[in-house]
Amino acid sequence: VLFCVPPLSAAFRVIYALGGITDMLDGKIARKYNMITDFGKFLDPLADKILVAAALVLSWMAENHGGPEKFKAEHPSYAMPKKKFPLGGKPVKTIFEEVQKDFAGWSADTRDGLWLGKDKSFVHVRASNTEPVIRVIAEAPTENQAEELCARVEAKIQG
Repeated sequence: VLFCVPPLSAAFRVIYALGGITDMLDGKIARKYNMITDFGKFLDPLADKILVAAALVLSWMAENHGGPEKFKAEHPSYAMPKKKFPLGGKPVKTIFEEVQKDFAGWSADTRDGLWLGKDKSFVHVRASNTEPVIRVIAEAPTENQAEELCARVEAKIQG
């Protein structure tokens, strides 16, 4: 990552290199003085991932001459409401069957509840493992479309 993107500034390359060097020294010092902790075992790989993620973001920014605003403008935005509804007396299996029938023609997956997808939208319906509710997660290009998906499922749960 360090040298593969020509427009990167020298300052960025120095900062990235220093981050890598200090990470390496930190590990050597911890091992030499037997200062290894559970927190360090957790934090060190996390810090490595953050360093790489920052490098990738900065590389993209350098290549595309823009920041987060440009990235957001160039990529689609989706709405994703998450709802939960009381289970009531209707069996979960019946609810799933009714929802799947209402969404005829959608791709279905039943490995974790009921997932239905079509085009740029999906709806995921599953019973909670900890409380008597059904959780519904929908995703669609607009808030109205996503809320409509949730409402269609809610009608089957309540009906």
